[in-house]
Amino acid sequence: LFITEIYFKYKNDQKLIDAKTQRYVVLGEGIPNANFFSRIDQSQSIDFVKSDIEDSTNYYADKNGFILPAFEQKKTDFAILFLGDGTTANLHLDSKYRFPYLVGETLAKRTNYKISSYNAGYPGNDLIHSINRLVSVIVPLRPKVIVLMHSINDLYNLTSNQSYWGIGTSKKVNNFKFDREDNSILNFISLTKLRRSFNSNSEIPKKINEPIDVIMDTTLLYYNYRNALATFVNVCHDWHITPILETQPHHDEMAERFLNNNSLQFSKEELIMIHDRMNIILKQVAFKYRVKIIDVDQYVSNQPHLFYDYILINKKGSQKIAKITSDSIANWISDSSFLQLN
Repeated sequence: LFITEIYFKYKNDQKLIDAKTQRYVVLGEGIPNANFFSRIDQSQSIDFVKSDIEDSTNYYADKNGFILPAFEQKKTDFAILFLGDGTTANLHLDSKYRFPYLVGETLAKRTNYKISSYNAGYPGNDLIHSINRLVSVIVPLRPKVIVLMHSINDLYNLTSNQSYWGIGTSKKVNNFKFDREDNSILNFISLTKLRRSFNSNSEIPKKINEPIDVIMDTTLLYYNYRNALATFVNVCHDWHITPILETQPHHDEMAERFLNNNSLQFSKEELIMIHDRMNIILKQVAFKYRVKIIDVDQYVSNQPHLFYDYILINKKGSQKIAKITSDSIANWISDSSFLQLN
């Protein structure tokens, strides 16, 4: 009987592999220890800022998938890590103008601490990508501070796919294309049950799988975004990491481009209103969990001279965000309780 059980277990395992049902979680990162080449679409740029952008860029990722160069110091007192999408990654800019690097460089000059800063942003990511990376890659590194900026890709995925776990590039779990003789598959992790943070809510009992068709039916969108933010903050607190939330800036043309490229059932004005509401929700979450917030949106949005296109910032925009972020963190560091919140 024992031998029979082993045989059937082996046959069942074979069927699972042959049916390609083994799965992995999408982290949303550059391949660690790799060099990438990216060509910039200049047609997306606002005419008078094109001179700030290179036609193409090489960028590198370290062993953790973080964008290089990092601003690193020997015998670092503490590390600051930046999580976000393409706005944070800044791959379209020369590396010395990416704001995660500039913040570390500025704080090293303005404070008495030896601070290192790391860029963990990646184009296309939303909050769930960053939560997956936080749990799987970042927590073991024990950074003291994480600065998170997310809303635009969340807006896109939650309006076009009605879920963080949608289709195409927004999928968080994929099946392996398994080949017994192919050992080149790297950088995947086993599926974790992060969805438990998204508990049922009596206010929306039957809307989990229903599409969002009209502007008045955005309850689920805001619910998912709020819970994703809360999940991120709580994971940071549980692992004694100080989270900082940043509102994400945008150009009003963002909404028009979204509508031109996708069949969303919203007007331009409605999309802008939804994004503004998401930034308000971020502030509410920060207040509820006593988390520091940096309102980048207030100082950068709708200033064309700071944008490369309708979402990405140019060199001046990156320098502006670096100054806003550095000023805030420098002021907080002077309070001895800042790094002892957790």
